[in-house]
Amino acid sequence: STSHLVALGLVHFQKMDAASEMLCQLAADLLDEDLDIVRSKNSNDLPSTMHMFVPHRDRGSKRSSKKHTNAVNSGGRGGRGGRGRGRPGRGTAAASSRIAEQHYFDRQLANAVAEILIWTKTCNMNDKDKFASMYQNLLLSARPSSNNKEAIKRNLHAMQTIIRKHRQQLNRFARERGQMLRDQFVLDPKEVDLSRIKRGKTGDIAALTKLAQKKEDTRILRLVNLRFSDPSKATKFGSVGELISSWVKEPEASSDDELGRLQRNIFVAKVRATASYLRSVIKSTEKSLLIASFDNSQSNHIASALVSFAFSGALLGDDGTSSAEPMEYKEIRLLIGGVSKDVSSFDSFLSLLDEIVSGSSKNEVDAPSFMNDSIATTKAVLNLIDRHLKNSEVLLLFSSGDITIPSDVMEDLTAKGCGVHCHDGDIIGDRLQREGAKKGEPSTHPLGNIFTMVTESPMTSCARLMWI
Repeated sequence: STSHLVALGLVHFQKMDAASEMLCQLAADLLDEDLDIVRSKNSNDLPSTMHMFVPHRDRGSKRSSKKHTNAVNSGGRGGRGGRGRGRPGRGTAAASSRIAEQHYFDRQLANAVAEILIWTKTCNMNDKDKFASMYQNLLLSARPSSNNKEAIKRNLHAMQTIIRKHRQQLNRFARERGQMLRDQFVLDPKEVDLSRIKRGKTGDIAALTKLAQKKEDTRILRLVNLRFSDPSKATKFGSVGELISSWVKEPEASSDDELGRLQRNIFVAKVRATASYLRSVIKSTEKSLLIASFDNSQSNHIASALVSFAFSGALLGDDGTSSAEPMEYKEIRLLIGGVSKDVSSFDSFLSLLDEIVSGSSKNEVDAPSFMNDSIATTKAVLNLIDRHLKNSEVLLLFSSGDITIPSDVMEDLTAKGCGVHCHDGDIIGDRLQREGAKKGEPSTHPLGNIFTMVTESPMTSCARLMWI
């Protein structure tokens, strides 16, 4: 039987040459180190995965035997029973099949012997004493004087069971640390997350990607593509339009959408970098600011929120630190759609962005005389000045239309020490849609910088930031 042959092989290799002895001991030492790593729960070390390369009785399959048989059968002259060139006879096919089966049996036999020899030399097995006792009983049972086949089979199978449990323990730990990703994907694709993929080796990632493509698993493929993404290295948005198109909704707290959470973290990091850059280029002013956006325009609403937060001096960092010196103003007020908004903290500012981009923000400036094609009229702006602008305060208005303020109102504002800076932030796409332009019709309306301010504005430096 196979068990008896394995026992005879172990008896034969009790005395090995120096090179074989050294190789077995080296493999056993690596297994011991891996077992130590697995048992030290707080260890961040990665195992050597030596157990994946150590021979074991289940390694290999009959597929290689079939390939060998097919290779022999596909070429050469026909045998005695053949009908012509290239067609082997029955005798040749049968002979090649027997040779392949013998090769497979010999390989399994060698693996079973090598497996016992290596694991016998380990020191950190849970059942080391029991394993050593079984090994000695196996050798005694294999002696010619004893030749107890039942005892050989019983002890060999018990030893192989102990080894299999240790291999399973090492495999489980390796999969949790980002190794053997392909095997984990086959067992349970949901267990393959971004943290494991980030720790995975190049070969594991390549094998996982190939299998995910075959299975058409888009989640795994997107995680592989995002494995090098680092929110801490995010750069600012190039435009308000890019911010809107890149918006990612905050995943539910109970959700296990790791991909969505990573994309959200990257979005938040880019918003933080944008606000930090804005704060680094604006100039301080001694006057209080009233920043307003009344049109039904996401771009103008977001631009006004960005500028307000930049002037607010609120903390930016996750650790409560700011990337620039906080500025001191008497007061910074923000009105979006006729509603006062809070940007005193980064969280409230981020919530406001979500509200604007998601479309849940309601515009209360909806009187017929105040809106014309979703654009605030001059009457709406005059009403804003009359009701909300305080003495010695600067109004920064984001509008998509041309606003003309009567001279008597300007004289009154000058007497009160007030200033008005209107930024025409109309987007060419919105204007074409609003004016009913057809495809192919030329348009001469200039495409302005969403942050371009007039020269005398305290926000002049913001003109270097973004373009739509």
